[in-house]
Amino acid sequence: MILSRRFFLFFVCFFAGCAHSSDCVTQASFTPYSEARYLPKSAADRIVILASLTPERPFKEIGFIRLLKSSGCSRTGVIPDQYGEERALIKKAREAGADAVINVKAGSLGIESGIAIVFLDKK
Repeated sequence: MILSRRFFLFFVCFFAGCAHSSDCVTQASFTPYSEARYLPKSAADRIVILASLTPERPFKEIGFIRLLKSSGCSRTGVIPDQYGEERALIKKAREAGADAVINVKAGSLGIESGIAIVFLDKK
């Protein structure tokens, strides 16, 4: 009896948590600007995010990153998860081999896109 009650509570809490956290799912896509491919960055590599400033260092644009949000993100009362969006942007930049993301654009649902770059003067 106790075991089945615990299982029931676990089951309810687990699915209630999943339903809440899946209201606004953020995924990212990367569209390269050329055939060139770059090695993915490690988790230890820092990825710089710049909203409107361009770096003072020389760089090359390597592709476009777009965040794709589920329809749950547009519902009234759902607050965009800014940190989740930043994590998705950084994860996709890392996979693409980018050093930074510039020209990050935001809309009513939070971050929408950015341009992945690599620095030409590796420091």
